[in-house]
Amino acid sequence: MNIDKIIEMLSDNDFYNIEAYFGDVSNAFKLIDKRGRIEELDPKDGYDHWQNAYLLYLLQNKPEIFKEKITDILQDIDFVGDQVVFRTSTKSDLAKLFCDTRNQNRDTVSNILDQELDFDWFDNSTDDVYTDVIEELTPKNLNRLYERMIYELKDVRVDPGTELLELISGEQNHPEFVVVNMDNISRIVDDEESTNYLLDEYLSDLRSDLYQVHSNSTHSAYNEEVYDEVMSELDRYFISPGRFTTVPHPYKKNSDMEMFEIPIRDFYGDVKDYLVDRYKYGGYDSLEYYGSFLETLKEIKDCLYVSFPDFPDSRKVDQNINEYFNDYI
Repeated sequence: MNIDKIIEMLSDNDFYNIEAYFGDVSNAFKLIDKRGRIEELDPKDGYDHWQNAYLLYLLQNKPEIFKEKITDILQDIDFVGDQVVFRTSTKSDLAKLFCDTRNQNRDTVSNILDQELDFDWFDNSTDDVYTDVIEELTPKNLNRLYERMIYELKDVRVDPGTELLELISGEQNHPEFVVVNMDNISRIVDDEESTNYLLDEYLSDLRSDLYQVHSNSTHSAYNEEVYDEVMSELDRYFISPGRFTTVPHPYKKNSDMEMFEIPIRDFYGDVKDYLVDRYKYGGYDSLEYYGSFLETLKEIKDCLYVSFPDFPDSRKVDQNINEYFNDYI
């Protein structure tokens, strides 16, 4: 049979006559390839019957041509050096790979990936700022706390409402009040009762700020922990963490757009699994039907699942407290 006729039959999707003549469409590809014309075939012509078989043939025999053809089929991948990357305008698209069940809401995973979680219960993350905040402060932040307390109490005669404050007032020779200063602030803060007394009676704004430090530190620690859990699960199919990058806009000349890209762990293996499984199928089973690596991956892989903790690691909360302290105090 004339080689032009074979190519024409494939382009016209005369799949059944091709199979009748060659036994298997891959034999037609071999002949066309032998004549040096395998690149002339357009896989989109084979949407109904032979697209998957053609792409599989290229994958196994003509990897460079495969790379050229597959990027026209899968719109969300690109070849960058030795890696194949998945690209999306929003990282939350990756949530499609997660199970959507009673115990795991896909919308929650989406918000985690976009880092837009908001948990109301962390607004009241502690009822003891002395133990949970002040006792966790580094020396540097403790000095910052001293400075704030002295500044706010510089013109205040503090009633000696605790045993320690009574002792200090006597040392200052005015038993009816205490002057808080650099000479006694460390003694006062070392005493939980006296510190809480000052916070309750004289330093309500500072007390509120300390609650805010703990709330935001807890919130941030939880967000980071669940984000790491999600990315760790995605690591089964991708190589995290990925990155945001700027690429040319596909429709606007001289314009760029920001995209999130992440390397695919086993792109060739994933695509091969799909093509082998649907070798002689077209239509809804063609790779072009999905037009997306992400949607294809959903079809061939088990959905991902993460188990979220009720509260974040306390060590991370303490770290955040000291990191964010100067933002509030």
